[in-house]
Amino acid sequence: MKVFVSWSGTRSRLIARELSAWLKDVFQGIETWMSEADIKAGARWADKLSEELQRSNFAVMCLTPENMGSPWMLFEAGAISRSVERGGVVPYCYQLGIAEVPFPLSQFQGVVADREGTYKLLESINAVRQRTLPADQLMRTFERWWPDLEARLAEVSAESSNRADVSKYDVFMAAPMASLPAGDYATFRLEMLNVIEQVKSSCGMQRIFFSGADLEDPSQFQPAAVGAEEDFQAIRASRNFMMVYPGKCLSSCLVEAGFALSMRMPSVFMVRNRRDLPYMLQEVAQGRSNVHVFEYRDSEDLLRSIKNSGVRLFPDCRR
Repeated sequence: MKVFVSWSGTRSRLIARELSAWLKDVFQGIETWMSEADIKAGARWADKLSEELQRSNFAVMCLTPENMGSPWMLFEAGAISRSVERGGVVPYCYQLGIAEVPFPLSQFQGVVADREGTYKLLESINAVRQRTLPADQLMRTFERWWPDLEARLAEVSAESSNRADVSKYDVFMAAPMASLPAGDYATFRLEMLNVIEQVKSSCGMQRIFFSGADLEDPSQFQPAAVGAEEDFQAIRASRNFMMVYPGKCLSSCLVEAGFALSMRMPSVFMVRNRRDLPYMLQEVAQGRSNVHVFEYRDSEDLLRSIKNSGVRLFPDCRR
């Protein structure tokens, strides 16, 4: 039997990790799957997600107050509902009441992440196993292992309270603005502003840093050293990186891309031809599951690709 464990956000990821390990202690022979641990480098994450859902008999969604409106959580909930029977899907609600869970997540029968709710979760999993445990044995097993999970959940609460999410931006948007001929700057800047609006409306990413947002003329750019330091600070404060690269050129946006990749930040590269990217970027994009490269023909095709991809545009936008 395989249990798919869904998460989105810092605390949810910690809970999913602890719950996955604990379930394997409780039930002999059970498999669990969560993307952080089980998507190998280079795997196509959307394909892998679909594949694992098809192989799963049960799904647990680790909900917290901060991730109920997460685009990723809503996307994954939709995928789960199409692949796993509704009775085999349980939202595991951490520091959250069942009545607080909004639609569409509320269509599944959830449990609270406490002693009573966790035992109900085990009962639900046990009911779909080929070899179910008798009720008295399930209770004894739960009594044996519950203190371990209870302690781990307490550690999650302490760790997450000490490690607040410092992300100021959902996306750092990079583009070769300063390297453009003066006559092309205004047109390309408008295209980038349209890209930003499309990302906001289609991907649920509202906090986007773009250094050219308020610079109507290239003469307004700051000195290179000052601008670079501000950009690096903004990348550090971002959850995702995105670069629009219309053609091969020498640009600081390539330095920014390298910096984001060195931080192992989920990254998206929109290019007319992927061979225009430096060789090292091409290699990294092929070797990491949290890096996507999309090719586009023109501005309309670029916007259409973003719209069609939606929350799936960003590799692991749950972060």
